[in-house]
Amino acid sequence: RYSGPDHIDVGGWYTSLGEAYLRLGDTARAIEQAQRAIAIIQHHPEAPRELAYAWVVLGGALWVAAKDRPRASTLLHKARAVYVAGGATQATRLRPLDAWVHAHGVRS
Repeated sequence: RYSGPDHIDVGGWYTSLGEAYLRLGDTARAIEQAQRAIAIIQHHPEAPRELAYAWVVLGGALWVAAKDRPRASTLLHKARAVYVAGGATQATRLRPLDAWVHAHGVRS
């Protein structure tokens, strides 16, 4: 209530919740939370890294669930492009993403 339902922090919390569900193996809830996050964060163009993080969670959940692998691949590659554009400051996010994409055989 403090930040309001469309605040960027709320989107971030949904992304984190989605990641937690993904790590627990609940892809349906991970997808739901990541989509909520994206719906909020996409209205904050000043926060491309937050949007990229939500894309990673949604893309990962879609890939693991084998629901929409072309969309998953697109989201993961869009997130990677944001991280690459962020330079050295985003290397901590880029390396794990690249490792995950390689381990799961995600193709362009």
